[in-house]
Amino acid sequence: MMIEWKGIIHFLISHKYIKLMSNTNTAAVQTKTTLSAVDQSLTWFDPKAITQELVDAYQLTLTFAQAAARAVNSDPATEEYFKAMTTELARLGWNITNSGKTHYEQTANKISPASIVKSITDPYLDAEGQKQLAGVLDVIKQPDMSVTGFVDFFWKKASVNADKSNMAIGKLESYLNSPKITLLYYTFNYHADAARSLFVEIDNAHLVNNIYNLTMSLDMALYKTFEQTLKDKLAGKEKEHIKDVKIDL
Repeated sequence: MMIEWKGIIHFLISHKYIKLMSNTNTAAVQTKTTLSAVDQSLTWFDPKAITQELVDAYQLTLTFAQAAARAVNSDPATEEYFKAMTTELARLGWNITNSGKTHYEQTANKISPASIVKSITDPYLDAEGQKQLAGVLDVIKQPDMSVTGFVDFFWKKASVNADKSNMAIGKLESYLNSPKITLLYYTFNYHADAARSLFVEIDNAHLVNNIYNLTMSLDMALYKTFEQTLKDKLAGKEKEHIKDVKIDL
C-alpha cells in the first residue's frame, strides 16, 4: 500500500512540475511587439531588434510619401496613388527593390479579407514572421482595451473612401543599420466602420480591387541630410498620422 501511495505522490508531483514548466515556457515564447500605424499603413516590429531612430525614419518618410500621393490622387486604390507614393519614397532615400501589382486568385465563393491579407503577405515573411502576422490579425480581430484606440485610429484611415477599404501591412525590420520592409497594399470593395469586418466572409467575386507590393530599404546617410526638415514640417501633427501600441504575441 505504501508503494502505491509513493507512486501516486510521485505522479502528482511530476505532473505539477510538468504543468509549471509548461506555463513557464508559454510565457517565455511571448514576444514584445509594437504595432505602428502610419495613416492606413500598418506594420509591426520587435523593439529589441530595431532602433527607435530607424522606426522614426520609416514613419516620417512614409507619412510624407503618402501625403504626396494623396495630392496626386486621393484614392489609395489607384495606380496613380501607388506610383506617386513610390516616386516620393525614392526621392526620400528609399531603395525600392520590388514594386508593382500583385496577382490574386481565389476559387472560394466566399472568403474573409483577413484570409486574403494573410495568404498574400505570408510568402514575404519567414516562419516566425508568419506566426507574428497571424498574431497581429488576432489582435485586430479581438482587441483588448489597450489596443482598441489603436485599431480605431488605423481603421478610420483605412476606410475613408466610399465603398472601399484601403490598407497596407508588413513587418518592419533592421538590415545593415537601415529600416527594411515589404508592404502589401490592399483595396477591398466595401466600406466598413469597424476593423472586425476584415474577418467576415464576403462574396469573393466583388471583394478585391487592387493589391500592390512594395519592398524597400532606406539609405540612412541620404535621409540624414533632410531629416530635420521633415521633422520641422510635421511638428505638432504627428498624432494625426502616426500611432503606436505595444502588444504581446
